[in-house]
Parts: sequence; structure tokens; C-alpha cells
Amino acid sequence: MTPAFAAGLLLSLAGCTCIYLAADHQRLLPRRWPAAPARIAGALLLVAAQAALLRALQPAAAFFVLCTWAMLLFTLLPWLGALRALRRDTE
Repeated sequence: MTPAFAAGLLLSLAGCTCIYLAADHQRLLPRRWPAAPARIAGALLLVAAQAALLRALQPAAAFFVLCTWAMLLFTLLPWLGALRALRRDTE
């Protein structure tokens, strides 16, 4: 794994997390982040992730890697929030 590829994955993780934490129904934190700044930061991080992936992969592959990784993250983050809320309720 090249450093640019790893940076792209980490930047997209940060971007998706910012966007998720700005949602009304997120459960990872007690309060959601301010919507506009978090969504703008998330979008900028996703653009930076795409730029990093373009350095490591061909354009089509970079686009599909980012889309697939974002779909996975946007599926896992709510599940992690639900798991955390469940643990918080049982304690």
C-alpha cells in the first residue's frame, strides 16, 4: 500500500466521520456537531482524499475506491453509534 493510498483512505475516513457527526440522528457523540462547518470540512476532506487516491491509482479506480470506501463507512458509522448507545444504556 502506497502512502498516497493510505492517506486517501484516512482522509476519506475523516471526511465521512465529519459528515456523519453533523447528522441529526448520529449516536456516536452525545451532541451532534454544527451542521454547516462539519459538512464543509467533510466535503473538503473527501476532495483531498480523492486527490490523494488519484496520485496512487488511475482516475476510474480512484473514483470507485473512494465511492466504495465511503459507502462502507456510511454503513458502519451508524452501526457503531448504535452499539455505543446500547453499551451506554446497559451501564
